[in-house]
Amino acid sequence: MSIRLSSAILMLGCSITVLVGCSDDDPAAPPATGTITIDMQPNLTGGGWELILPGGGTATGAGDTTMADMKTGTYTLTWQPVAEYTTPEIFTGKLAADVTLILTGVYTWIDPNAAVIVIDVEPDAVDASWRLVREGQTGGIIGRGDGVEDYQMPGNYRVEWGAVVGYVTPDTLTMAVVSPETTTFTGLYAADPAQYPTPSIGWNYDNPLPQGFSQVIRGGAVDAEDGPLLPTSFVWTSSLDGQFAGGTDTINTGVLSVGVHEIELSVTDSDGLTATATDTVRIVTPPAGQPTVTIDRPAWGAYDVPQGADPTQTFGWDGTDAASGSGHPAFVRLIYLRAELTGGGYATTRAAVESEMARFTDASLMEWSPWLPWSEIADDRRVTFPNQPSHDGGSALIHYLFAVQAWSETGAVSTTFTYADNVAHFYIVPPK
Repeated sequence: MSIRLSSAILMLGCSITVLVGCSDDDPAAPPATGTITIDMQPNLTGGGWELILPGGGTATGAGDTTMADMKTGTYTLTWQPVAEYTTPEIFTGKLAADVTLILTGVYTWIDPNAAVIVIDVEPDAVDASWRLVREGQTGGIIGRGDGVEDYQMPGNYRVEWGAVVGYVTPDTLTMAVVSPETTTFTGLYAADPAQYPTPSIGWNYDNPLPQGFSQVIRGGAVDAEDGPLLPTSFVWTSSLDGQFAGGTDTINTGVLSVGVHEIELSVTDSDGLTATATDTVRIVTPPAGQPTVTIDRPAWGAYDVPQGADPTQTFGWDGTDAASGSGHPAFVRLIYLRAELTGGGYATTRAAVESEMARFTDASLMEWSPWLPWSEIADDRRVTFPNQPSHDGGSALIHYLFAVQAWSETGAVSTTFTYADNVAHFYIVPPK
């Protein structure tokens, strides 16, 4: 056995074996030391090693070695390659005072006929962890994702698969490994629906919609762990137009092109698990022959709505649809908008009101009610308004416009809005 110690400290001229101070009149107590034993298994010819000492010095040697009076601290041992054997991994250990630190390196003979074990994790994107253990071993080989373990001894092996969020963990797999064959252990991870969020799209109509027509579609999602999901992770995609909205639980059909759209809502929960819901929306070129709808209860004009906690106004309507077998539209829907009318007093001029009615044709308008099946005019519709002040801080009253829109069985929609026809005008008045 031969050992060589080297360190920059040796340049001071002290002839010592251990890297410590060497002054004859040093009053300090002797430094704490311990013993290092290097254990090479088996003790092969040419099995050299290098030991990095605390402070950066090195010691080199070959075979089994014991070194006494070594300074306490961290030591790192690196083994040199030996032909036809695997090289032990680099080992780092900390030496304490008055103890022996054993640094062991095990060289394994490379049998050209040794078995090969392949670890196959499916699907690859899962990147699951695993542990390969040969019968009789206590530790085993730990890895992640797909892997190949060469030069393995024959015997019975098992693979224990790690858990992955969103997937069902495969059962432990035990197989006989025969030399020199290649044995593949496959871990198939199946998605666990119970861990994924459940999205939904609230769209209940088969009728085609005219291009540019404003119809709100709502989406939502619930998760077993998170409960109802906020729309911050929502992504809306059309099979024709691509992604067209995100971060919202409502979309508007007015932005979609002509064609049959598969609308997909993608949602993601706090674990990063993503699920989708789809529905079909048909957008057509607006057909001719619009249905008509008229407000006729109460009579047209400007109406006073009393201010209060629950102000209401009852409206009725009638309509025609020449293309329908019933003679009337299939559906109607309602909207009321605060009118941005300027000037004081009663804004009753037709021109002032009609200047605001262009807003009803805005394809991005989201405030329309759901579509309501057509009902006879005797069935009153009561519209409830928010509790608004009767004035805007000045002399002008708070004005609203109320409109009704009709949808035909053919897909045609009434897109013309006329004051005193399908548009009513009202305002909030102080309580009497």
